[in-house]
Amino acid sequence: LSIIAGTIFAILYGDEITKIFLKEINKHLEAKIEVGDMRFSMLKKFPAAALEFKNITVYTPPNFTKNEDSRFINDTVLIAENLFLQFSLTDLFKKNYIIKAIHIKNGTLHIEIFDNGEKNFIVWKTTSDTATSKVKLQLKDVRFINMEARYFNRLNHSDFEFFINRLNMRGELSKNSGRLEISSDLLIRDLSINKTSYLKNINAVTSFKLQAVNNNYDIIKGKISISDLDFRIAGQFLTKAEKKMNLNIIGENLDISKLVIILPEKYRRALKY
Repeated sequence: LSIIAGTIFAILYGDEITKIFLKEINKHLEAKIEVGDMRFSMLKKFPAAALEFKNITVYTPPNFTKNEDSRFINDTVLIAENLFLQFSLTDLFKKNYIIKAIHIKNGTLHIEIFDNGEKNFIVWKTTSDTATSKVKLQLKDVRFINMEARYFNRLNHSDFEFFINRLNMRGELSKNSGRLEISSDLLIRDLSINKTSYLKNINAVTSFKLQAVNNNYDIIKGKISISDLDFRIAGQFLTKAEKKMNLNIIGENLDISKLVIILPEKYRRALKY
């Protein structure tokens, strides 16, 4: 019955809801967005209602001062085959348009942070002029599936290139403070810090519980498995004031022969002598 009711709701109100979101989302956007097609669905993310964007391109915000040192040639933040904005059906009946989840599938993601903390991915306005908008952002669930990704951060001199098989983020994702849970299944193409490449072409499965407070992230509990090697991780990263990471990584029942293989080349050479 709930599926039938949802289908009827989509037929009766889908176009109206789509128009409202188009109008309201444009008020929030800091960046140019191009979309091939957009439609409302009660089935694809059931029991949640969803607004699906097909063949979407999100460009770098105009206020992001891109310079010649940028790692990325193009000016896109995101290109995706599918992007879903999800809402509670109960909220929609009450005409409360609250985005609670975003699922993104099949595409590319470019994230860049400069020395001054300027970020290329801040595409959603949070200023007072959007406070009265009908559309609210209360994210508790963000997912990426089948995405080529590149992350470059000048604050801590980290440069990551990886393929996301699956990445899930849960928690109070729309706030500066709160608990976050992050899990992922990745192919790390290259992970470099301070121009030293630490990992190349290695599969990794991760799980983290974070406490976020104003751009400071404390890893309460973290696990990462790389080539059948398991590590526990704790510490702090992306601190705005100190601009560095402070991590404690502990291996569990490590096979030394496997560990040597994944070490950076300069460390492997040192072990030969």
